[in-house]
Amino acid sequence: MKIGRYILIILLILGYLILFGKNGIVDNYRLGKKLTALSAGNEELAREIESLRAEVLLLRKDAKYIEGLARQELGMVKRRDLIYRYSGEAAAAPKDVNREAGTFNTEIQAGL
Repeated sequence: MKIGRYILIILLILGYLILFGKNGIVDNYRLGKKLTALSAGNEELAREIESLRAEVLLLRKDAKYIEGLARQELGMVKRRDLIYRYSGEAAAAPKDVNREAGTFNTEIQAGL
């Protein structure tokens, strides 16, 4: 009888260690979920790296791409481009829908 109790206690301790120990089942499950999340993050970063490499190639070789970026991000213009600037009231939605387009306060600049 005494031996049976010792064996039972040893089995309970081993079971606890197998489930909750450093390399136990619960720890293994947690690490598996973390590995899945990290793998998904790595794939996302790999896609971002590829898109950045493609953009670097465009910046090195494609003058039209550079011109488009300068126009879009820096607001640059070419000679003889027309620039339309609307005042704050004209940029907002008009209250009277039947107003003609010529009644808006518009400034046109040419040859910048």
